[in-house]
Amino acid sequence: MTKKEVQHYWNYFCSLTRRLQNTTQYVDHRAGDDGKLKNGKVCSFEFQQIITLAATEFEKLSKIICLEIDPNFNYKSASIKKISKKILKEYPHITETQIVSDYQRLKPLKGWHIGKDENDQAGKEGKDIVFGLDWWDDNTDLKHQTFKKFDSATLENAVSSVASLMVLELYLMQIMLGTLVIAIDKPCDYFACSYAGDILYIDEEPLPDFRENN
Repeated sequence: MTKKEVQHYWNYFCSLTRRLQNTTQYVDHRAGDDGKLKNGKVCSFEFQQIITLAATEFEKLSKIICLEIDPNFNYKSASIKKISKKILKEYPHITETQIVSDYQRLKPLKGWHIGKDENDQAGKEGKDIVFGLDWWDDNTDLKHQTFKKFDSATLENAVSSVASLMVLELYLMQIMLGTLVIAIDKPCDYFACSYAGDILYIDEEPLPDFRENN
């Protein structure tokens, strides 16, 4: 993948962060003492669209990363479970990636893992399922039951989905280019990359899975 292609994905991501930033004109995004957004449960059509667009791009970029890990990866039929297994095996520290906004410090993929479904009655141990992507699950509900599940179209999910997408954007840059140069040259709205240095690329910090001690 060329730098222009990576730039294209980043430009689209930046368009989503602009939409998220624009919602601060109508909803207070400040967090309380617990670190959670005070108005995190506020829902709207705009938040629904942001979540849906971010989820679609998250799936697309995650499949691109999976193909880089394994050229034989069957991305056409890949479920979120298969995607998660592939990425988490290759990049186990991706869950530690921190994203910063004016309102919060987030590790949006902190709880991302594969575990057993304790409610599964098919077997004693239960089947493998994906944990830690609550916004993804809520988006799936929104797609299939838009009216009944509209309460999931929240500010909290909008922020989480776009922040999660940013982690993949940064990993894609690091994998393809060996640097976060694009994020440095063209910062996005709403979020800041705590790993990017200044415009001279001074003090650029490697992402969690690219550190020498890993």
